[in-house]
Amino acid sequence: MHAELRHQGGMWVLRDLGSTNGTTVNGRRVVGAALVREGDQVGFGQMTFRLTGVRPASG
Repeated sequence: MHAELRHQGGMWVLRDLGSTNGTTVNGRRVVGAALVREGDQVGFGQMTFRLTGVRPASG
């Protein structure tokens, strides 16, 4: 496992799980955890994804 994305306290939190190649949000390396929002670019090693449809979970 490389990273996890969880909904906590009305926000989305991306946590690096000790990956070798690193996790980034908008080009900045994640050390521990980072908040993520709609439109953020999340990188896992050399792969980059843009978050879309990231909205608070109901309930």
